[in-house]
Amino acid sequence: MIINILSNNDAAYIAGIIDGEGSIGVMSQHHNTENKTSTYRLRLRVTNTHLGVIEWLRLKIGCGNINLIKKPLKHYRQAYELAWSGLTAINIIRQLYPYMIIKRNQAEVAFEFERTLDEPTWSLPDSIVECRKKLRKKMIDLNNS
Repeated sequence: MIINILSNNDAAYIAGIIDGEGSIGVMSQHHNTENKTSTYRLRLRVTNTHLGVIEWLRLKIGCGNINLIKKPLKHYRQAYELAWSGLTAINIIRQLYPYMIIKRNQAEVAFEFERTLDEPTWSLPDSIVECRKKLRKKMIDLNNS
């Protein structure tokens, strides 16, 4: 997916939004019951109750899927999520990285994950699967600290 080249001002502002309202994660995509392996995917997302912010981010970046977040309780405000995955997420993170503060370590794990993407996803060697599993654990630890 093609993303827009961000101005320095937009990249800095968006990095601040990601630092405060976003997340970078390595998701376990599904479990293959036959050989007991999971596949892993990098994901970048922003959640906010102001749809205008989400739409502005999508416009500036040039892509992304907007999802309605189910309200856990009736009196909660409606929230929206804008999400990217794989190389699209990495390419966005690369532009934001110089301005990231809080999510900087997660961005570095995303770059480590990128190095595992050279392999075809349908026949990953065990070493790549294990590397991605470790990177997922590292990302979880960073996100919980």
